Amino acid sequence: MKVPWAWLILVAMAAASTPAIPPYMDNDLVPHNYIDDSDSNRGINNDDNSNELSKSSPCPDSCTCYWGTYPSTAMMSNETQVLDMSHNKLMNITSLANVSDLLVLDLSSNWLRVLANSWLFEHVSKLRVLSLADNGLQSLQHGSFSGLNQLRQLDLSKNIIRRVETHSFSGLGNLEVLRLDNNELYQLKREWFLPLTSLTVLYLGGNYVAKLEPNTFSKLTCLHHLDLSYNSLRNIPDDALNGLNSLKLLNISGNSNLRSVPSKALQPFSSVNILLMDGVAMSRLQPFAVSSIGVAEISLSFLPRLRVVEKSAFYNLTNLRTLQLHDNQNLVFLHPSAFSLLPFLRHLFIHNNGLIAVASQIIISLPALTDLHLHHNPLHCDCNIYWLRKELNKVYQLDYKTKLQAGQDSAQSSNTTTDYNNTRLLSAASPATTTPTSTMNSSDPSVHTGRMFISEPDRVSCFFPAGKASMPLIQLPILYFSPTCPPATLPLFSAFMNVSLGDELWLECQGLGVPAPTLSWILPGGLEVNYSTVSHLTQDWTAARSPVELVEDTLLYIQSAKLSDSGSYGCRAVSPLGDDISTTVVHVQNKPLSLSEVKVSNDYITVSWRGSIPRVQMSDFQLFYRRVSNFNTDSGEEIKEIRDPVFNDTKQLRQNSKEKAYDVIFLHSSIHKCTITGLRPQTTYEVCLMYKQVHPVECHNYTTTLNMHVVSADGIVRISKTHIALAIASVMGAMLLIAVILIVRKVRYHKDYQDPLTEEEKTSIPLEGIQHITTPSTPLTTSRTALLVNSQI
Repeated sequence: MKVPWAWLILVAMAAASTPAIPPYMDNDLVPHNYIDDSDSNRGINNDDNSNELSKSSPCPDSCTCYWGTYPSTAMMSNETQVLDMSHNKLMNITSLANVSDLLVLDLSSNWLRVLANSWLFEHVSKLRVLSLADNGLQSLQHGSFSGLNQLRQLDLSKNIIRRVETHSFSGLGNLEVLRLDNNELYQLKREWFLPLTSLTVLYLGGNYVAKLEPNTFSKLTCLHHLDLSYNSLRNIPDDALNGLNSLKLLNISGNSNLRSVPSKALQPFSSVNILLMDGVAMSRLQPFAVSSIGVAEISLSFLPRLRVVEKSAFYNLTNLRTLQLHDNQNLVFLHPSAFSLLPFLRHLFIHNNGLIAVASQIIISLPALTDLHLHHNPLHCDCNIYWLRKELNKVYQLDYKTKLQAGQDSAQSSNTTTDYNNTRLLSAASPATTTPTSTMNSSDPSVHTGRMFISEPDRVSCFFPAGKASMPLIQLPILYFSPTCPPATLPLFSAFMNVSLGDELWLECQGLGVPAPTLSWILPGGLEVNYSTVSHLTQDWTAARSPVELVEDTLLYIQSAKLSDSGSYGCRAVSPLGDDISTTVVHVQNKPLSLSEVKVSNDYITVSWRGSIPRVQMSDFQLFYRRVSNFNTDSGEEIKEIRDPVFNDTKQLRQNSKEKAYDVIFLHSSIHKCTITGLRPQTTYEVCLMYKQVHPVECHNYTTTLNMHVVSADGIVRISKTHIALAIASVMGAMLLIAVILIVRKVRYHKDYQDPLTEEEKTSIPLEGIQHITTPSTPLTTSRTALLVNSQI
């Protein structure tokens, strides 16, 4: 049968191959007719049974045209149900005509950068599966999938989608699976998911989402599987999963900034079965870190920073059946009471960690445990694993009895009996000469010890002191071990530690041994404290150093380190069999910032600062200053003021600030010098550069001068306020004196002046001469009127 022109144009191909049947096809969507237009299937079958097009059939240039028959029925162009156009170089598709019965359309791995036609899918309303993965799509527009009311699966993964418009998924009310993983999404909006009321699986992994808003998934009441792995999440808010009442699997693995288990966010949901948190950033599992949630399986594996699992870290997990806690190479300590109220835990995976001991209390606290994986841990060959070797010994004794009943060779049985009854102590110093004692079937993956299975027992090894090789535990006789041993400290700190001024100081230490030891801390100066005595430190100690807190004797914490906190710290483990001490030397480094004097005058001090502190951090620094002493010019003696201790702790600082003992100038990034004004002449002031208003970085004493100084270091001329006042007073005094002199002189002049003519003489003056004055013949001119034309007076 000939294929119509529209169909020939649609199936033009040019690139790599794909499978004949898409792997994501559901069984209920298997089509009757299927077209695979990937390169691997072009020109297939050249025999007589082939349905290859004849040469007379019209075929556009640069196209390969064929049609094939699948076992069900013959292909019809308008009845095609599966169309695979993946791995080609399609840059645009404008229409999908004459394929009204299409159920599956694979357009993945093409060059479709944008879905330009909003009516692209109007003629494929029966479509159930659509794949647009790996196309370089950058955005989704309103109504991009209009007409796909029957769509069940939509794959948009491996694109570069950054923007999703509000109504992009409008009309997809029957969609069940949505893949948006491996894109470039930075946020998730609730409006996107409002139409997707039937969604059961949502993949959002491999994006850049850093925060989840409340009620983002509130309308996805049918969602079973939520994948948020490999994003940038820092935490999961308590209300972030509201509405996910059917959730069964939550995958938040690979969020390298995530530091806590979202127990509170999951507590309302009893349906969650699996929680995956592999590869997150937490360094310890604190008490109740995973508590009161209804999950059946938890995976906390491949955590590069995890070092300690504390007491009751896993608490009240009544539905938990499987716990994956493996391949955490830095996990060195698992608290004997780490598991509390886990009545149905059956499978525990703690292999490939850094554990040097596994306490028997761990197994006792898990009554339903039947499968234990603890191989590939550097267990120490001491009393801490005596219980484990004892359990393995029971297994081999049972195995030996079974072989005797089966009629084993008597000599071999005698040798094995001697080995099992431990009549010969193998030397730990030469483990290479040890004869293997295991006679169990190597194909058996586990060993049953009463109720518990130990997986791969031949791979469980223990390590001798430094310089000696390790040995499989089953080859080391039980008489080598002692039920008890002296305590040992497990320091989780290095021999030397550098801490910056004002930073936190954490020191952690654990104790090992049978019986379990108690811990205490030795502070600089030799003072030894524990959890019950640390609150009774003397005032002399707290005045000179920072407050010390202890968390159940295993953690020493200083919130804000001072320079005086430098010194040697020790952790001591004590039991009736002895003690052990581990120490570290802590050096609190000062901030790389210092004061430099610019100018000192009689009533101001100008200082600047230098260092390698970034400008944005200068807001953490302040200038504190106060008057220290005053020079009495009358007696020639220096008068000192009573001073408080300089900032012994935060409480003292607040008291000083309240009493205005020190004045404060807050610094910022835009300045590098400061002038302190309003000071007294010939007075000593203490100026301190402070960090976070608590820690003195550097302090200097400056004494103001007696004479006036003109400052030109910064190009600005400054005259002290005192001398300005004196100058004004002098000027005003001089003006007043002049005014007084003028008044006095005027009064004296008025008294001394007498008119030489009397009234009678004034009346007798003749006026005749005045009347006979004649006008001159020549007009009078001035220097001004002479310049005017025809000017006359």
